[in-house]
Amino acid sequence: MQVHRRHHEAAAEIGALTYVVRPDYSGRALPGDPRVVAALKRTFAELEELQREHGLILDTRHAAICGTLHDSLKEPHDEPAHVHLHDDRGPDDAGDPHLPLGRGIIDAGEVVRRARQSGARVILLLLGETAIAESVAYLERRGIVSPV
Repeated sequence: MQVHRRHHEAAAEIGALTYVVRPDYSGRALPGDPRVVAALKRTFAELEELQREHGLILDTRHAAICGTLHDSLKEPHDEPAHVHLHDDRGPDDAGDPHLPLGRGIIDAGEVVRRARQSGARVILLLLGETAIAESVAYLERRGIVSPV
């Protein structure tokens, strides 16, 4: 939290309107490890005040990897202002591939539903125009968004 506070203050000094928190997991603990989940929940609770001032972004992949995505979507105190939405195949996925929606484990429908409830902006965080087009088509086919 001390690092987050310092970074948040620095971001505010340069006029940033949003501070991104990526709930990464530790290589020493397995994803879903109760200690990691408990620590993340405490951190998110402390970040709530910073969120009110500048907005919180939920990175779906990082939250899914550490086993907190479901809880982050249902806990009212964790309401994000922005959601980074992309897909992956889970904890064993090498690197951070930012896969198109529908190619992995992220429940895009649930993420978008929750974002709408909280008034959050959903940001497709993908690598390239093809991945964006594939993801938009996936969202349209499933009735999650309307065709433009």
